[in-house]
Amino acid sequence: MEVIMEIILFGDISLRPLQIDDAKDIYNTIDTQREYLGQWLPFVALTTSVEFTRGFVESIVFLPKETSVPTLTIC
Repeated sequence: MEVIMEIILFGDISLRPLQIDDAKDIYNTIDTQREYLGQWLPFVALTTSVEFTRGFVESIVFLPKETSVPTLTIC
């Protein structure tokens, strides 16, 4: 069983490993800030649905341990 570690930074802000369930929040954040984020992040234009975002998140979460690097989310 994998242990999910969360690091509390301050108040209710924390860092934790990326999880599949984060896809909806990631998509919604991108979608509501599309113009602003698109100035610096080229993938914003390609992020067209929660399903697309879920596929991207899965591609990171399911990388073999020997080729993956920790990917954290700010919550």
